[in-house]
Amino acid sequence: MSAMPEERAGVGAAQDEEPTRRLSARASRADAAQMTEEEIEAAEREAEEWARRVNRC
Repeated sequence: MSAMPEERAGVGAAQDEEPTRRLSARASRADAAQMTEEEIEAAEREAEEWARRVNRC
């Protein structure tokens, strides 16, 4: 038999992965890969706090 099932498993796994979605625009930019995990977490917290303030109405 051929190695196709193994190849398909690898392709399927790559297709099933979704990019990480961020609330923060800063953490979602293309250059966010240069941010540290702490910077990303801080940006996310800031975005969540902003969203809570805006949605208090």
